[in-house]
Amino acid sequence: MSNGEMTTKPTLETVLERINELDAEQERRFNALEKRYEVQEKRLEALEKRMTVHAVSLTSDCSRRREAVYLSSDNSRTQMFR
Repeated sequence: MSNGEMTTKPTLETVLERINELDAEQERRFNALEKRYEVQEKRLEALEKRMTVHAVSLTSDCSRRREAVYLSSDNSRTQMFR
């Protein structure tokens, strides 16, 4: 030690308290992250549900349009031969 400075070492109790504090902080952070993950998971599930409904609607709409075009072209051929 230089210039008569004294350094003190933490006691075992102090070290254990610090470890417990760190452990508690890590648990709080983990819980906060887990909560954020759950919120994001719910948002993604809602988005997937919306996209599924939208995709079904588009598929149905395309089928109707295809059928309308087919019927329209079929009517055109029928009228040509009258």
